Amino acid sequence: MISIFTTFTTGIKDVYKTKKLVLIFYLVQFVLAYILTKPISQLLSKAFSTATLNDVILNRFDLKYLYAMLREFGKGVDLFGLVFPLSLLYLLISIFLTAGVYWLFYTKTEFKLSEYFIKCGIYFSRFLKLFLVSMIFYVACFAIFALLSSLFGNLTKDTVTEVWPVILTFVKYGLLIFLFALVLMIFDYAKILLIDESTSGVFSAAIEAMKFFMMNFFKTIGIFLLYIITGVLFFAVFKLIDSSIITNTYFTISIFFILTQIYIYLRQYLRLALYDSLIVYYQETITAIPGMLNKEMLEKAVENYERRAQESKDNSE
Repeated sequence: MISIFTTFTTGIKDVYKTKKLVLIFYLVQFVLAYILTKPISQLLSKAFSTATLNDVILNRFDLKYLYAMLREFGKGVDLFGLVFPLSLLYLLISIFLTAGVYWLFYTKTEFKLSEYFIKCGIYFSRFLKLFLVSMIFYVACFAIFALLSSLFGNLTKDTVTEVWPVILTFVKYGLLIFLFALVLMIFDYAKILLIDESTSGVFSAAIEAMKFFMMNFFKTIGIFLLYIITGVLFFAVFKLIDSSIITNTYFTISIFFILTQIYIYLRQYLRLALYDSLIVYYQETITAIPGMLNKEMLEKAVENYERRAQESKDNSE
């Protein structure tokens, strides 16, 4: 059975072959972020027009002042009116593009822009329905969190120290994060089942994905942990470099902007690599799981194995 490290490296390598796909995801995020600069610009204009020390700030401006400006001058600036519809638009576009990504990585098809967008449209409705179903599970997680909050509150209301309230607060938030992560992982595998078309609907895909996840519990979590660790390392390096840059000149602002965009691009790269790793692990593992294999899935597994064997042979030559 394939190891999680092999799955991880395979995902990184596969996405490197389709760098244009990463660029699409990056550009979508970049454009929407650029549109959001309008309310931020209003915020800065209001701050500078009312601040008595605006000349001093402009002479030595650092991006860290943004927090103070948002706190002091953000009132009355309509951020919600633009942020909410843009967030909804980004969500729909992300679901649309992700549907095509799963198809591309699952079928191991050569990336062609027109064909990719056609497949995005074909699978969009399924992925949107699956996302809506996942919201039910997220709401259930919040319900469990609220129940625990009420229970822990009753248990600690007469305590004379803050030790137990603090401990139980960490417990309930830790459990909420864990439950959210489980839902996220399960529905990522459910997306694969929708592309595989071995299930009749989104609910059955979620159920089958849950079975697969539980039967491969440690390895499925291990794959996610590898990507989380990699993401944290990228973030730590970014913050280390970021902390040494004072954005008070055009040159340092440009350096900060380029550094930020590289970091965002790498985040999208890891996101797509994770999708590919999940698909690779599913395809390599499914033949070993009793009760979850049918004729179509076996034929697809054989086809994918033969394709990888041919690619390995070509690379060795």
